[in-house]
Amino acid sequence: MFDWNQESVNDLRRMCAEGRSGGEIAREFGVTRNMIIGKAKRMGFALNPHSQAGTYRGLRRGPGKRPPRPRKPDKLAPPGPGYVKPIAKPKPEPKPKPGPAPLASDPCTLIELTATRCRFPLWEHDGSGERLFCGGATLDKLPYCEHHARMVYEPARSKP
Repeated sequence: MFDWNQESVNDLRRMCAEGRSGGEIAREFGVTRNMIIGKAKRMGFALNPHSQAGTYRGLRRGPGKRPPRPRKPDKLAPPGPGYVKPIAKPKPEPKPKPGPAPLASDPCTLIELTATRCRFPLWEHDGSGERLFCGGATLDKLPYCEHHARMVYEPARSKP
């Protein structure tokens, strides 16, 4: 690590006053350019401004400066003359959701469930405090009756 003693600080001050770049001074000291720029900035020494172009993002650019970006049009501004409003696509009507579940004609408890009885929970209780399930006839390979299967499973959407 480089030790900044009084002699090296005086040399840095002298080289900055001569207008040398940070890279030139760094090669002379045998350290990195960023180390020289940081030390000069902390000590208040002015390095050659042309040698620092682009070193800090906040520095202004010279004659090759980019032109300012054009402003985006205001979204709330009224349209100009000759503006034709695009025709909006009609929104598809939402599919009606299944209505309330029909009263289960054969509600059952968890212990009474079999592979052929609907497992949709009714969250009603018989007098014993056990939870009840629909218990209707299930569809092939599904754990629910037709009504509850429509509530639980959404049909696959077609790809656009």
